[in-house]
Amino acid sequence: MSLSPVATEILFALDEGEHVVGVTKFCDYPKEALTKPVLCDFAEINYETILQAKVDLVVLQDMHQQATEDLDALGIKYVVVRQNCIKDILDGILTLGCICNKEKRAKAIVDKIQREIVTIKKKVHKGKTKSVLLCVSRDVNEETIYNFYAAGSNVFYNELLEIVGGKNALCEAPVQYPLMTIDALMALKPDVVFDLLGEVKTEKKFNNQAMFNLEHIKKIWGKSMINNNINIRIVPFLGTKFLRPGPRIVEILRAMNQALGSN
Repeated sequence: MSLSPVATEILFALDEGEHVVGVTKFCDYPKEALTKPVLCDFAEINYETILQAKVDLVVLQDMHQQATEDLDALGIKYVVVRQNCIKDILDGILTLGCICNKEKRAKAIVDKIQREIVTIKKKVHKGKTKSVLLCVSRDVNEETIYNFYAAGSNVFYNELLEIVGGKNALCEAPVQYPLMTIDALMALKPDVVFDLLGEVKTEKKFNNQAMFNLEHIKKIWGKSMINNNINIRIVPFLGTKFLRPGPRIVEILRAMNQALGSN
């Protein structure tokens, strides 16, 4: 059972999809993951459901660390996949590969990621380091942005930005994902804001396509930053892959590199 969208992606990348018996509602990639039963919530673990499913292994994310004592007490085997840095991400792939007897497949995935990282580094435009603020969560249904969560210290985004010649404007923040206000953003004055968004929602409470239109997103940010003396470029990144530190991190790097290499 996978309680992490990243772990679900890794398991399918290892060709272990047929052995995945349960996922969370956020496990949406690859598309085959959508056919799996949703047995647990991402944030809250239902131990009774896990026991009833009689799974051989539960794959957790580091945010679930507090649940390990309960799992130990219940005799449920588990593994924690961490994601604070690129090494954590690659180690997670190798660890699951070892557990699933897919060491060769896991090593091939990791080797490919490492080669592509080297290739991207060589292509990075050498120039002034740009300050980037990464908005990782906000209410996309609001017409004005008042506050949002941003990537702070000790997160994998810092390392990705360094690879493509940028710097996280909040890399020295005291917490991993601080809550920011628009006023704080304008005081910080980053060169660029990466607005990391998921997929278009289908619930009635969302305005669907309109809220995920690129020009609309930029307009919302512009209206929210009422101080016309500050010029901050907004770059929307659409898709859950930008929020998933897993096998697709190279796609995140390519998008960041392209964004920072163009003005």
